[in-house]
Amino acid sequence: MSTLLKNANVFTKDGIKKIDVLLDGKILRTDFKNYEQEINLEGLYLFPGFVDVHVHFREPGFEYKETIKTGSMAAAHGGYTAVCTMPNLNPVPSTLSNLQKQLDIIEKDSLIHIYPIGAITMEQKGRGELSHIEEIAPYVIAFSDDGKGIQNENLMREAMKQISKAGKFITAHCEVESELKPGGCINEGEYSKLHGHVGINNASEYLEVQRDIKLENLADNILDGVWLLNAFDIPFKMDNFDNASLTFAPDKNAIIRAQIQTVDKDPYERTPLDVLMQSTFMQIGSQQSYNSLTDKRTGKFNQNDKGLIEFEKTFTESVVFDKNILSVTYQTVDENARLIGYETDLNTMKKHLTDALDKGENIIIGYTQTDANNIIINGHEITIVGYKQNKDGKMVFICNDTDDDISRPIEYSEDFLLPKIHHAALPKEVVESDVNIVPSWVDGIAMYKEMKAQAMNRAAA
Repeated sequence: MSTLLKNANVFTKDGIKKIDVLLDGKILRTDFKNYEQEINLEGLYLFPGFVDVHVHFREPGFEYKETIKTGSMAAAHGGYTAVCTMPNLNPVPSTLSNLQKQLDIIEKDSLIHIYPIGAITMEQKGRGELSHIEEIAPYVIAFSDDGKGIQNENLMREAMKQISKAGKFITAHCEVESELKPGGCINEGEYSKLHGHVGINNASEYLEVQRDIKLENLADNILDGVWLLNAFDIPFKMDNFDNASLTFAPDKNAIIRAQIQTVDKDPYERTPLDVLMQSTFMQIGSQQSYNSLTDKRTGKFNQNDKGLIEFEKTFTESVVFDKNILSVTYQTVDENARLIGYETDLNTMKKHLTDALDKGENIIIGYTQTDANNIIINGHEITIVGYKQNKDGKMVFICNDTDDDISRPIEYSEDFLLPKIHHAALPKEVVESDVNIVPSWVDGIAMYKEMKAQAMNRAAA
């Protein structure tokens, strides 16, 4: 039976509009001529079905709390046509045989679309053995150990690999159990102390990011790698002379800036997540001196309070990605800032860029602009994220520029971009056979020693 829903306030892609729509079976139509009955929805609103991505329909195992039938009835009554169910069930959906029990009940009793979430670990313990991820992935929407944080870094890393390979994602319960206190019932703070409640430490949810790296990816000499970590004030631990475990964190004002961005964000401004990531990367490169509120830094290597210099950026990339990243200088510039040539031909430069892009790298480059006398008048840095060929067979590089107020990527032809590239951050294996490179860590150490000597000389004078 076709029913005219008259005078409804309908949610559309262009906002709320008052229009008449026809319900024809399960299909809504705005173009119609005839109908069999009419319902006046004056003053009422018509929305698409809502989706709840985190529900607890406790069947199987805990039917006295909720069943799939009662949960789906309540959801439908509230306008929810699809939900994602958490895996705190008995049996836990960590194997296909366990999950099948839930799937069978959904098929029999559900009034709406139910998408199960599978457990990350066996029995949803947050440790031990991973669930049969490949086996259950086709039947779940995502994976979570809801209520349990994964307590082992290597286990979480392996889970991320397997779940990504299966084309699914993780919804993580972020909690470090070693930071919890028995009987914790409220956020730890002034209120909990005043009223004698056992507080739950915030650090249990947002401990700093830790990263294991190979020291050889920082410098050829292990001791120079250790020197660099100390010079950049990176907190680290070493269990041997090959690897180091580093700790990264945003600056103390980053959370304030992120909160501001949550409620007062201008077009093209960073999202709250971008604020935290930007702060973390700037802290690494600026020797822990960045301030998110002023967007300025101090630090020992850069006399400018904005941004990172080439050496600092290369160091940051090396420790974040655990790769031996080199800053390759292509332009030859004399003492008067005149561009007088190139360290290699443009075809070799192009090959370096495309080889790195083919390896899945994004490439930070610095390009220059010159006047009529080939004097460099300014420079800028952008990121190359891909390339393609135009109809003439020429290379076109696809780039991101965070300073141009354009959200979409921009494209530069090889004829325009290659002659302007002053330097590029590239993996060592891409360039080591073509150019004679002085690694940036060597330049950095020499720069620091020179600056320190100058400071001592000034103090002595």
